[in-house]
Amino acid sequence: MNRDALKQGIKTAIAEVIGFPDKDCVYEDLEAATESVVHFLEHQPCLLYLTELNCTGPGKIVPPAQPQVINAYFDGNGNKDMTGLAQYRVYWPDGIITPNSTAYEKKTNNELEYQGLINLLDLFDEVGRVENARKEQDIVIMGDSKLVIEQVSGRWRVKEKHLVPLCDKAINLLSQVRQLYKTVELRWCPSAENLVDAHA
Repeated sequence: MNRDALKQGIKTAIAEVIGFPDKDCVYEDLEAATESVVHFLEHQPCLLYLTELNCTGPGKIVPPAQPQVINAYFDGNGNKDMTGLAQYRVYWPDGIITPNSTAYEKKTNNELEYQGLINLLDLFDEVGRVENARKEQDIVIMGDSKLVIEQVSGRWRVKEKHLVPLCDKAINLLSQVRQLYKTVELRWCPSAENLVDAHA
């Protein structure tokens, strides 16, 4: 991120709002206000990213090119005799990481794996509907449950009746998410490469 470009873009925006007659002039108050805003944004990655997206235009900030792939992992651990966890971890292109871990009672390990994926897809659905910028991004979803990946992809039949509604829900959510993003890929990964496990 070019700090000078950010500072100039913020200064221009403040000058327009306040109505300084000559935006090329250096005003003490304008400089102080600009520095305060820049300092605040540098400590708020999410706000800084949104500022870059919304300040493009003549004489304003042009955001640097960024990889547009969102890498996400899901997992589930537990059994019916204990409290289990459905988890996910998302790595956004802007460097923000979103972890989530939700506890469930009396769920099989496969049910928890499905719930981890469903919770993850719920997140992508919510974010995609709010931010149109996501339409240019690709999602790669990875999990170490071969069963869940293959059943949701339609390559394996769902034999266990208690998994049918979970699989149907995951498929419907996946279809919705695919309308909001450029591409969405489901990919199996070994447990050792599942970054949810790595941070458990």
